[in-house]
Amino acid sequence: MDDAAQQVFLAFSHRLGGVEVGKEASYLVAVGVRVAANARRKVQRSPEVLSDEVETAAAQHTPEGLLSQKQLREELDRGLLQLSIEQRAVFVLFELEGFSLPEIAETLSIPLGTATSRLRRARAHFEAWVAGRSDIDGDEP
Repeated sequence: MDDAAQQVFLAFSHRLGGVEVGKEASYLVAVGVRVAANARRKVQRSPEVLSDEVETAAAQHTPEGLLSQKQLREELDRGLLQLSIEQRAVFVLFELEGFSLPEIAETLSIPLGTATSRLRRARAHFEAWVAGRSDIDGDEP
């Protein structure tokens, strides 16, 4: 993750003169989305061992709590993987990062209607996935 963050800021430093004043955050998020997608593809091709940072953070919690957090994160990841990369980007930016739809549209360089449509479809797919998971687990959503 540190390498990916460094890539984002290196890209930003190389294009600093070309980034419009006031649009720096949007540019960073757009580059971050692309770098994250590339990093995800790389991890899928060759998964690696936990980084030192994750191991250090893990040592600060109880084993039961860590197991529960890990399982919840894995479950969320499985749900997000059900979405296309385009839908996932909009869904994560809106639902998890708190961006507004106009900010997302500008950041991803897509029309506002496209961002709205992708969010609507992503929510529908994610909710259907959650409903399907609760049927399998026998739990309420």
